[in-house]
Amino acid sequence: MIPMPSLWAKGRAGSIALITLALLGQAVAAGAAAFATRDLFGSLAGSEPPQATAIVLIAISGIVIALCRVGARILGEKMGQSYAMDIRTALYCHASRMPRQAAVTRRAGAVSLRFVGDLTALRSWASLGLPQLLAAVVLVPATLAVLVLIDPAFGQAIVPLVAAAIMIMAVLGRGLGVVNHDLRRARGRIAADLSERMPNAPFLFAAGRLGKELSVLEKRTRALIAVSMRRVRKAETVRAIPEILAGLAAAMVIWIGFRDELTTGAVAGALAALGLGLQPLRGLALVWNRHSAWRAAREKVVVALSRPISAEGQRTRFK
Repeated sequence: MIPMPSLWAKGRAGSIALITLALLGQAVAAGAAAFATRDLFGSLAGSEPPQATAIVLIAISGIVIALCRVGARILGEKMGQSYAMDIRTALYCHASRMPRQAAVTRRAGAVSLRFVGDLTALRSWASLGLPQLLAAVVLVPATLAVLVLIDPAFGQAIVPLVAAAIMIMAVLGRGLGVVNHDLRRARGRIAADLSERMPNAPFLFAAGRLGKELSVLEKRTRALIAVSMRRVRKAETVRAIPEILAGLAAAMVIWIGFRDELTTGAVAGALAALGLGLQPLRGLALVWNRHSAWRAAREKVVVALSRPISAEGQRTRFK
């Protein structure tokens, strides 16, 4: 049996560490921008000349955030492609060591789905899902810390809202695992049927089976559409939670500023921090969907790699 390639192998753990450093850079820049915004609006509210230092700091923070995001995205894509390449190699090497009859009888559509559809889900988790999870873990607490430093009242109001939003997203996201399994199965059926029937389409037409074949295709397609719509509804419902949170949090900041008679700078700084910090929470809404798709694809790849191999293949070591 060829083992499932590890996500942490071949330097990918180092890539994850670099992505984390880039996210920490974003957190520092976002915090600096929030405090600079507070000071700048404070001076404007007091009819004082705008502070050049605050303006420059906001501009530099934007550049740093952009560079860190680009760097994290490039590292994530490189990690995902490396992970997909290892899995692709493992699948091919395993298939080459299977008994010839077993390899021949494998449905072409199922094999194609394994090398295309499953690898897409696995790569997507490594290149997008895991970095989005890290971004939420690093940037959301950093945003909450900035809000507390600007004024503890902001933290007391926003922290429970963020915690409730994450809990709701976790509960709603649990159902995505089953839906992704069903979606993968429906796609596999259509891929296998089409790959087997397309070469024989002229013969099936001559045999008068066109209507029956189209009926089967329509039935499978309708089943795929139904599962796909279920997944979209669940995924978009999870993604809607951060948008609701953004509106509630902004309204709460403004109301607290009015209630406690806080300065305009404090309110502006808190709103700036929210604007920068809620973006990773929006990414977190996609993590559940990517992780459930990754888990469904991983299970199928593990099953494929555990299929029996020939006696000749057992004598060949996989590197």
